[in-house]
Amino acid sequence: MIVALLALPGIALVLWSRALHLRGIRLERIETAWYLRNPVGQITPQLQVRYQRNAGGTLQVEGESNLPDQTILDVRVYDGRDLLAVDYPVTVEGGHFTTRSMLEKGKPFANAAFQLHVTAVFDDRSQPASVLSVVGPLGERLQGPEVIRVPGSGAAKMELVQDFVLGP
Repeated sequence: MIVALLALPGIALVLWSRALHLRGIRLERIETAWYLRNPVGQITPQLQVRYQRNAGGTLQVEGESNLPDQTILDVRVYDGRDLLAVDYPVTVEGGHFTTRSMLEKGKPFANAAFQLHVTAVFDDRSQPASVLSVVGPLGERLQGPEVIRVPGSGAAKMELVQDFVLGP
């Protein structure tokens, strides 16, 4: 009997603690849902890229980005107006992205000057919901010199254009 009387406050304390914990989890979910519906601040996309050509002449483009994980990129290499190589989709993971090995129209890349285009369109056809929950349904939170609005849809399009040279 005495043991039962001593155990009752402990049981009550455990139940009260559990109720507070569950309430905290519910409040966190509500706050997270509110933030995702009403995001604060802007995101200026930043990309840093590197070029690697292996002994066989294939090219890989690697880089870091502050775009959300799962962002889908389109990577293209041009020689003036001529499209030489494409890799799509290239996915950002942990702030990094890497293309597959690319060839220059089916041949090894020569020593020459090229232009890189890395693009991403931010709408529900082009990006997963996890990305749009961070940047907005049409990329509304994205800003900066690489971001434009697609006429007609209003979706954000990010495009980095960079010249590079492959040499010996």
